[in-house]
Amino acid sequence: MGIDRNDLLKGIFLFVLTGLMLAFLIAIFVQLKLKYWHKMHPTVRKGFEAMRSKLMYSSILRAILQSYYSTAINTLYAIKAGNTNGAQNLVTAILTLLGLIAFMVFSYFFMHRHKDDIAKKGFKASFGTLYQNVEIYNQPAGLNFTVLFCARRLAFAFAIVFLDQILTNQIYVSVFTTLGMASWHIAYLPMMDILNNFVYIFNELVLLFLAYYIFLFSGYVPTLE
Repeated sequence: MGIDRNDLLKGIFLFVLTGLMLAFLIAIFVQLKLKYWHKMHPTVRKGFEAMRSKLMYSSILRAILQSYYSTAINTLYAIKAGNTNGAQNLVTAILTLLGLIAFMVFSYFFMHRHKDDIAKKGFKASFGTLYQNVEIYNQPAGLNFTVLFCARRLAFAFAIVFLDQILTNQIYVSVFTTLGMASWHIAYLPMMDILNNFVYIFNELVLLFLAYYIFLFSGYVPTLE
């Protein structure tokens, strides 16, 4: 079954239209702020900035990170289904996948570019979700925490969707990603305190043990004897 060109163009049009509407609303917001900002009472400006820092950045970043794994799985399932669910869904899924990858790349460059700003109160209020409970000040490796967080979930989502008929390969993905994360945590201890580092390392080692154990129930081992 081929892709309906009209559905494809419709999906692209709706995506572009949504982006333009968001850009228009942001432009209006910026224009109003520039025009009336100096007329506001200092207390109102301070309250507005506090609300903006918590609602417009931190909460959005938190929502993206919390839904990253489930979004990646649903997106890859939609891509795997191809045009069977309609070209519009396929276009949306591809654009969503590109957005997930772009967010991961953005996190890397953004954190490294603003590594001198992370201690500032205003910056932390707006973007602290990207390095919450992570030791950034004395451990530069912590700047990569969000990137690894996202990359691992993308790898798991890929294994679940595209390797669903090959259990052994799913186990390989789980073993190597978990082993890599465990090694990274042990080498750099990126969290802010000993307890968090211990919990993260313990979790990774438990997942690694379980991944090895699952080999017993796969085709990798011919018989249980």
